[in-house]
Amino acid sequence: MNIAKGFICFMALYSGAVFASCKNNHEQVNVNGICTKIQTYKSDKLTKSPILLVSLHGDSPFSGPSYQYFFASILAKKVDNLVAVGLLRPGYTDAMNQTSDGERGQTTGENYSDDRVKQIAQAISALKARHNADKLIVAGHSGGGAITAKIVAQFPRLIDHAYIVSCPCDINEWRKYISDTRGWRQFKGDIDVTSPIELVKHIPKSTKITLLVGEQDDITKPQLTLDYKNALDKHLIDNELEVFAGGHDIFLFPGVTSHLTNTIQSYNQ
Repeated sequence: MNIAKGFICFMALYSGAVFASCKNNHEQVNVNGICTKIQTYKSDKLTKSPILLVSLHGDSPFSGPSYQYFFASILAKKVDNLVAVGLLRPGYTDAMNQTSDGERGQTTGENYSDDRVKQIAQAISALKARHNADKLIVAGHSGGGAITAKIVAQFPRLIDHAYIVSCPCDINEWRKYISDTRGWRQFKGDIDVTSPIELVKHIPKSTKITLLVGEQDDITKPQLTLDYKNALDKHLIDNELEVFAGGHDIFLFPGVTSHLTNTIQSYNQ
């Protein structure tokens, strides 16, 4: 057996082990037998109906993403009445060697597919019910931002406030930009995955959307966020845009967490 086939077999066996032992607790959520890994952090002071924040990482093609956990932990320390959950996207393995069920994909936009979006949305819905959340905020970075943008359209009224950060919200336009600027062959040509920008008309008017992007972002160029905002404006979706001095990796910037802190505090009033 060659190394590649051996790795695939190992991952299949590992995923089966996770599936068999998955129970609903602060480290995982099981929906219809599908296990999604999480890390949960709580404010010192909680009511019976707290605010729920779920954070989603980007595509992380070269490392096991865990910064979504750190993001959640920061917010839980900053404000009262918050349950903050970092979620590990389908098929990903984090720095602690935990793996969510599903296929990670090639991290070229095809892993924003409807089946992956559904798994994440159902896990978030289960968390909302588990914690009896009064309000639900989802903050997604990069590919996680694209998934967040799809959830607000495909699962209307699930999310009260979406933070969409550094978003490739027009998938094929983003792929073309990466192919043209980086020369990466795997990004060449269009793929058959619905883009968030195509789904804007399905977002309910009650949903609040905050768009954040770095002005020097050379991975998900700011124009992609601006185009998405224009589509939101066209359909009269409540939104705001803030452009930061920075590149692609702004998710953990103090300005981003401070913006969220203010939003959470406003919901607690």
